[in-house]
Amino acid sequence: MTSKFKVGDKVEGFLMVTPATCLKFRAIVTAAPAQGGNQWTVETREALGAYSENGVAVVEWETIVARCMTVYSHELETWKAWDGCD
Repeated sequence: MTSKFKVGDKVEGFLMVTPATCLKFRAIVTAAPAQGGNQWTVETREALGAYSENGVAVVEWETIVARCMTVYSHELETWKAWDGCD
């Protein structure tokens, strides 16, 4: 089975902050999962905001939330708008 991502890919994801609120972030994939695994290591570039379950922004983040974190495959999607900033 071919993986959806590879090291170096630009991704977007959602991280649950509370059961009703999630944080959207942009990141670069820095490590792929072990064979058969589904946990990716990513380095965050930018946090886009925290959203309540009805889609309304409740927090705006000015700074990077975490430099490096592990996320599951289902929490990631392809980065749709790459602005060229490193």
